[in-house]
Amino acid sequence: RAAVLGGNNIGYASVMQEHTDLLFPPKNIAAFADKLRELLRDEPKRIETAHWGAEHAKQFDVNIVGPKLLDVYSRALEKKAIARHNEGQDV
Repeated sequence: RAAVLGGNNIGYASVMQEHTDLLFPPKNIAAFADKLRELLRDEPKRIETAHWGAEHAKQFDVNIVGPKLLDVYSRALEKKAIARHNEGQDV
């Protein structure tokens, strides 16, 4: 397991809400180096965040996300089919 640092952009910030202390301004190499240095020097923090990350990442597994995406696509296709059917009828 490894601890993760992330750029403070919408994508990383949204999944790392519990550990905003691991975020740094994107493209700021000095800020990234500072965060990395902090994490390397603090073994308990590194272990804790690695454990948190491994557990937190499970919700993004394809076996969890995949069926949800398929459901969204199926409902969208159903709505499209209903709309096409209704377009062909006089209202």
